[in-house]
Amino acid sequence: MLNATLANTLKAVNDIEPATEHFQTAVKLAPTSELYSLGLFHIFWSQGRQDDAFNEMKRFTAIADSADYREIVAEINSKWPHGV
Repeated sequence: MLNATLANTLKAVNDIEPATEHFQTAVKLAPTSELYSLGLFHIFWSQGRQDDAFNEMKRFTAIADSADYREIVAEINSKWPHGV
């Protein structure tokens, strides 16, 4: 998908706002894509937008299972006593 490819390219050159917009578009166009969802999660997280990141995680895991998201939750729970 062009939006996700463009988002990754923009993220690589640290053009974060347009990258975020393209990840959001990619997720809207392919809401069951775990790869696009994780991309959006990580770009939100990198901006300090943890609430948005967790909302994306919740959205995706409500419709599909994700080993990657389970690992993320486990890592967060191991580092922060209050967890997710």
